[in-house]
Amino acid sequence: MCSLRTRIRLCSKGAHRTLLYLRTHIRALVLHCILFIACILIFVTSLRIQASHVQLTPRALAAIEVSRRYDADADQIGAQLCTLYNCSTTLRQQPQSNPLSPTLIQYVETKYNGFGAQFLRMVDALALATVLSARFEVGTRKYWNYGCAAWRGWACYFDGHSNSMRSDCIELEDWAVTTAVPPCLRVTTDKSAARAAAILRQIDRPLDISRLLARQLWVLNKRTSFDVAQLDQTAQLPYIGLHIRRGDKKSEVTPVHAIKYVYAVDCIDPYRKLDIYIATDDGSVLPSLRALLAPRRVITQPDAPARHGHSQLRSNQNYLKRNRHVVTALIGDIEALRHATYFIGTFSSNLSRLVHLLRRNASFSLDNRWAPGVAWRTFETTSCSTSCSCFV
Repeated sequence: MCSLRTRIRLCSKGAHRTLLYLRTHIRALVLHCILFIACILIFVTSLRIQASHVQLTPRALAAIEVSRRYDADADQIGAQLCTLYNCSTTLRQQPQSNPLSPTLIQYVETKYNGFGAQFLRMVDALALATVLSARFEVGTRKYWNYGCAAWRGWACYFDGHSNSMRSDCIELEDWAVTTAVPPCLRVTTDKSAARAAAILRQIDRPLDISRLLARQLWVLNKRTSFDVAQLDQTAQLPYIGLHIRRGDKKSEVTPVHAIKYVYAVDCIDPYRKLDIYIATDDGSVLPSLRALLAPRRVITQPDAPARHGHSQLRSNQNYLKRNRHVVTALIGDIEALRHATYFIGTFSSNLSRLVHLLRRNASFSLDNRWAPGVAWRTFETTSCSTSCSCFV
């Protein structure tokens, strides 16, 4: 049997070996952690210093080429209209259509575009009605891709929108500006929408006028207000709103990496105290964002984690009442984002552009800049998103 002294000596040697083993492995573990953090910092820095210019798909490049042809014509027409009707003065006198005018401007969406694109086109059509001192109304076909029943269009969700449809309207692209204004002009086609949008490009500070027009149209009816109030999406002011578009948008532009949103949030909220409201069509981005944004409280709609990316084609097939709950959730997201203290989105998305028009506080785009019209008119532009100075 070993003596007590021998036992103590053996225990002492074992403890020493254990200590050396732990020291060596802890040193290696610390080294690995330092290397991992360095890699993360290099990755974030590389994202930060990249230009915010998005990579365009062939589909987006084709849209840009079409828009250039349309806009060359539209700018000439817009300049003629503004010379004849003094756009700058007319639009700055609290923009609104004239309900007593014998001339009617009717906006009708026939392309089954996304919700944001359709609303932005409607804003452009209202600008045209205001310049011409005409009445304005929204026409609808029997089935609208965001409707709630047959012949039920924007009036499903908003006040002040009629659902009539006149057959004697002349398409805006077919009207010669030098002739008399016809009893009814309709904005339906891409070329007509481009001409309407050109009016806002002819004036100074078009964003201010676009915001006034958009707020005039964005008046929720009682049912929609009640349904939106039932959504569990309470965020405490001040908070930051994020719009992250995925789904079929990747067929046009390369998605902005989630780490760029985190960097932008950290610039605005370096002490990590503000709530974050996230509106996204793809719930798969939420787990990593929750981890990266911790310890901030992240709020989403209850169904957001189950979303799998918006498909306009699939959405268009869910006509009538099957779309009401989807549109109500979408309006709920827009309402949360428009009231956020800060908003971070991507202006390659028409929904982010719409939120920007409905807001009064700061908005930041992580890719394109804002300009009148729908998103593809600014696909080849960039917005400030490369340093914290952009977000303060």
